[in-house]
Amino acid sequence: MTRTSIHEPRSHHSERLRRTNRDFQVGVVSRTNFCIVRIEGNIDTRSVKCSYVFPYAKQLNERAVQMRKFGEAAVIAAQRLKSGKYSDPVDAWNSATKTVFPSSRSLQNKGCPRGAFLGLCNEGLIDGLSAGAYSRATKNGQYAVQAIEVLRANRFIASQPDLLWKKIAGSAKTQNNQMDVVVGLWEAKRISRAL
Repeated sequence: MTRTSIHEPRSHHSERLRRTNRDFQVGVVSRTNFCIVRIEGNIDTRSVKCSYVFPYAKQLNERAVQMRKFGEAAVIAAQRLKSGKYSDPVDAWNSATKTVFPSSRSLQNKGCPRGAFLGLCNEGLIDGLSAGAYSRATKNGQYAVQAIEVLRANRFIASQPDLLWKKIAGSAKTQNNQMDVVVGLWEAKRISRAL
């Protein structure tokens, strides 16, 4: 018998998500901590009494890292634009994703986070970059711009990217790293005062 402690921040901004599949439960404690357990008895916010912890938790952690890394790519691209290393946001994004995902062409070319970043560039929302038609307008770009508006009204929502997404796109759609780009730039103070 194993007892696994799960610690959560005591903040009204923290969120705990649970998904049950038969007797297996995924407890998402934060964007980086996951566990899958076989539940015996009741689950509460302090501890889980379980008999198994499955390797699938590693895959979930990899997903969390991937989410964080798109924010990192956006910040790198914004830094390279501001420093003058690149003048074209498309080139800056491509360079940044190659840096962050050196061995994954599919992640380098992923369209949703790219569209979010370029949408912010088009509107002049990246610090140090003027507005312009750097790429065609996309839904992902519109989502990113709307997310900035929401963050300006309530900066605390930056700690909950999924809630931020729901506020602009509703519950019917699932975010595909667009909010990771927005939150990464927001937290790194790379968003300009435009809008």
